[in-house]
Amino acid sequence: MVTEQHIEQLTNQVRIGLQGGLEADAQNELARLFALLPELPGTLDDHRLMPAIEIAISALLLTPPNVYLARSIRHQLEQRIHGRNSLGHRLFSRSAVAKVILGLGALLICLTITAIVICIFLSTCSYLYCVDPKGEIGSLRGIDSYLDSTQLLLLGIAAAGALGGMISIMTRLDKFAAAASVDSWLLFFTGFFKPIIGMGFALLIFAILRCEFITVGGMHQGSEQYHHLSLVLAFIAGFSERFAQDIVVTVENSISGEHSKKATPA
Repeated sequence: MVTEQHIEQLTNQVRIGLQGGLEADAQNELARLFALLPELPGTLDDHRLMPAIEIAISALLLTPPNVYLARSIRHQLEQRIHGRNSLGHRLFSRSAVAKVILGLGALLICLTITAIVICIFLSTCSYLYCVDPKGEIGSLRGIDSYLDSTQLLLLGIAAAGALGGMISIMTRLDKFAAAASVDSWLLFFTGFFKPIIGMGFALLIFAILRCEFITVGGMHQGSEQYHHLSLVLAFIAGFSERFAQDIVVTVENSISGEHSKKATPA
């Protein structure tokens, strides 16, 4: 960090150098360099920037002064200091929570673009009307039956799992706030992939229900309660990875048990 001792050493160095006189351009550059000193404390790399200022000042105190070198160093210092003091840099370089939210926002942008592309594709090829070949172009007949299909239910399951993952991130922001020393990319990809992992677990739980490895309350597939239950379990799977892992372990044990019974001779 920049200390009063550093500034005092530079001041004494400049005071000694000024005794021999300086050109106008050198004096202008020297004043600009000293104007940067108050902006150094609080930046991330001020301990690296300080030697650059010392070199620039030394270049100005040469005989003749190397104004070109000092000016080049000053331009680079201004870019770095002003960039690091900007709101965007402070927000996303120092806040672990902001890095996670940034990853989540990147995922939402990707999903939005994907959804738009799919909608354009479906509208172009009139895919929705293929559900009811007799449906007339421009009518909505046949779409109702498509909305109740397994394909759309899978989309609802995936969306519920992703929503569960997003809400899980939001409820754990206080824990992310204490992870300032964690790698920035790890925090970013946590926000980006957590909803995707939730979607995967949600689809897995739905497949397990469809295979009837696990039954809940004797509900029949295709019933309204069954669909609601599937959405609820999908959300829980996205919200709690431990829940999905427990289901997977239960199914694994069930399959292993049945396999062991078949392998055991009578």
